[in-house]
Amino acid sequence: MMAVPHGLTLLHPGLKAEIAPYVERMKPLVLASVNQVQHGSTCFAAVGIIGDLCRQLQRDSEPYCNDFMDVLLRALTADNVARSVKPAVLSAFNDMALALGEGFAVYLEVVFQVLQVACQHAIQPEFDDEDSMEYVNELRHGLLEAYTGIIQALAGPNLQLTGMQRVA
Repeated sequence: MMAVPHGLTLLHPGLKAEIAPYVERMKPLVLASVNQVQHGSTCFAAVGIIGDLCRQLQRDSEPYCNDFMDVLLRALTADNVARSVKPAVLSAFNDMALALGEGFAVYLEVVFQVLQVACQHAIQPEFDDEDSMEYVNELRHGLLEAYTGIIQALAGPNLQLTGMQRVA
């Protein structure tokens, strides 16, 4: 199976709306690459591309999100997935939520279940070596991104943060 080229994540942000016609043709390759959990860097890059596509397409990503969510959840639950992929998937939830706005509500139940499990791993690390602590920090960062994206998406344009002061 072919791997998603790493340069694609650098290429498509400059294309903006021009990428939309190609998503249908790219999707099978991206989904197959996420499924390659045994190849950590390939899976990681493909998860990033899903997030990039959602950010780029915004609401137009909705027709692809069921497939994206399915493959992201399978990657998270795979026994042999690289640890680096899990925080990336949580970040992809952020991108998907922000892209879909209130439309992300259909995924809330399953995403909250995933985030709850991830929180348990982030609170009680299995080991206290440097690699494990770095992973826990990345997991925490991914969790914060996911929750922040979901809150912003569901609040919509009416989100008002009161009591916040600008720090110079």
